[in-house]
Amino acid sequence: MDKIKNKDTKLKVLGYYQLIGGITGLVITFYLIAQTATITGLILILYLIALGLYSFSIYCGIQILKNRKHSLDISLINQYLQLISFAILGYGFKYVSGLLLSVGVDFTNSFDMKFNVGIMSTWEMNWNTDADKIELNLNLVALFFIIFIDKLKNSKTSNKVELVNDDNIETTLSV
Repeated sequence: MDKIKNKDTKLKVLGYYQLIGGITGLVITFYLIAQTATITGLILILYLIALGLYSFSIYCGIQILKNRKHSLDISLINQYLQLISFAILGYGFKYVSGLLLSVGVDFTNSFDMKFNVGIMSTWEMNWNTDADKIELNLNLVALFFIIFIDKLKNSKTSNKVELVNDDNIETTLSV
């Protein structure tokens, strides 16, 4: 019985983490939109991508908290999107919904190690900017949550899944 309660607590932590990270990201993105003087087509597309990613994080958190059938699978997708950030010859991508602790390498001028820490959701999408910049980063928080979700999915005690009220799932302990 303790295993289930412990698993339920872990699921709630994951759900609230994704929910809070997504909400924070939306607030920051809306603030940035309000501060942008002129929104061109490309900038609009980039903002829409950011809003979509943070909305997806909120969706993942809600699905976990509601104990939906594929909530861990979609949460894995959310974490994989945050795992690697890059900037290569003017094009780059960085998405963090929640905390950031990353290690990386900057190849722009030489082989420089980078460490980044952040407590707020962030995103960067470069389109034909900083053409000389070449870097690759690994988000350790996302890596932690990928391992965390994988362990939840493959825990020693298997759970029987029964569909109840549409998509909701109910788990029962079986040994």
